[in-house]
Amino acid sequence: MPAPILGEPNRLADRLVAALLETERQRLDTAVLPDRPVAYCLGLDIDSRTLAADGRNELEMYGTDLLTGTRAIYVGQAASGRERAGRHRINVAQSKNLHPEDLWICAIEQPTVGASRYAEELLQGRLLAPWCDPRLAGFGSKAQGGIRQAGQRPSPWDACGHRRRWAPRATIAEEVTAILGAAVVLTRPDPGCAL
Repeated sequence: MPAPILGEPNRLADRLVAALLETERQRLDTAVLPDRPVAYCLGLDIDSRTLAADGRNELEMYGTDLLTGTRAIYVGQAASGRERAGRHRINVAQSKNLHPEDLWICAIEQPTVGASRYAEELLQGRLLAPWCDPRLAGFGSKAQGGIRQAGQRPSPWDACGHRRRWAPRATIAEEVTAILGAAVVLTRPDPGCAL
């Protein structure tokens, strides 16, 4: 079991980012994470030529740093890294324009679930991962159909062009709101923490 990373929040966040930098990135479609508590991040790894060839040009809104995996797109925590990677694979496979092989994941084992939650909070504050911002909310890892109800509105993440097969269609107003929210999130200054 890894030794807990302790210290005041800013130093601890620096140490967590450093630990992520030393951790091997794995493609989401083949990732094998520990069946233990983890703090983790996901990133995109998509070549712009691939986007054009596949007709997925709308993903260019993410810009080079996010598309090439220089910055994390999502930060999370889980009681079981293995189980969470599997749920993310299923979730991404349901997307209209993303595939599990388009993402990488890296995780830092934590001694307890509480430690993984604290690590997630610190990493989110430091990395400013776009899919963690409420204006792009909805990516998550909930099981398909887990708490879905008839008449549920699409999440901003789905309305922004990623629409999962089970998600309801967004209205034009919902799409515009999601795209404007994405523009705000994706054009904010780089947090300076490249992975």
